[in-house]
Amino acid sequence: MASEDIATGKNARLEDDDFVIDPSKMKRKSDIPSMAPPPVMAPPPAMTPPPSFAPPPSAVSPPPAPVMMASSGTTTNTNSTQTTVNTADLAALAGNSQPSVIEEHWAKSFWRPAMGWLYMIICFMDFVGFPLLTIFLPIIFKPFGLIMPYTAWTSLTLSNGGLIHLAFGAILGVSAFSRGQEKIAQGK
Repeated sequence: MASEDIATGKNARLEDDDFVIDPSKMKRKSDIPSMAPPPVMAPPPAMTPPPSFAPPPSAVSPPPAPVMMASSGTTTNTNSTQTTVNTADLAALAGNSQPSVIEEHWAKSFWRPAMGWLYMIICFMDFVGFPLLTIFLPIIFKPFGLIMPYTAWTSLTLSNGGLIHLAFGAILGVSAFSRGQEKIAQGK
């Protein structure tokens, strides 16, 4: 089978030997992004800035990282950097971080009512709307000179033994039962 090579614009012949799996081009599990939502992290506590001072030019080294220690409101002095962390502040921050609630997609949450409305529309049109239309159309068109003979409406959904009603009844019945079980489980 010949196909045009997109990169070169030339025809390339594909044969069975061309379909060899190259292990170096396969994706590893670590390359595939995770579908899990990112973890919710509390914001870091507010820190007071270290006092500004100019180090002597002869000793240029990076300042040590501040060490935060939880205490009951005391100040920790580590390498001339002061950081105060109150345990009550940490508890307040931990209490304020609410886990994110993932909302359902609208199609997932509204497919049951949509199926119910669709079934109601199908039943209304097949048993009420279209029969009335076949009754009144000849009456409406008669003054305009169009003669339409009356033809009785035959139900479309009752053909094939009413299988559509059995299918909708099963789907809506099972989904109503499972939705009720979901609501009971949410309440517990």
